Amino acid sequence: MHLKKLGLAAVLLAVSTTVLAKQGEVCSSKPVLKDGTLTNDTVFECKTAGSLTIPQLYAQGWRVISVLPQATMGTDPNTGLPQASFAWTVVVERD
Repeated sequence: MHLKKLGLAAVLLAVSTTVLAKQGEVCSSKPVLKDGTLTNDTVFECKTAGSLTIPQLYAQGWRVISVLPQATMGTDPNTGLPQASFAWTVVVERD
């Protein structure tokens, strides 16, 4: 009888773990040269969710967990002067 209870507890634990599992992924915007402001129109490329803005991510059940700005320095090929590009990375999850 004790073994049956232990087996049942293991099955229930396995089922509850899969039910509580969340899905998450990292999404990035394309770099832009001038104004790198994050807006509702910023499009993020996500492996699972696709190409979506933050409002569209929320409409599909995703939730933004973290927002990270990124700046990259390069050289303008026309002038040889330093040039910065800006992008955003978000970490999203859904139940």
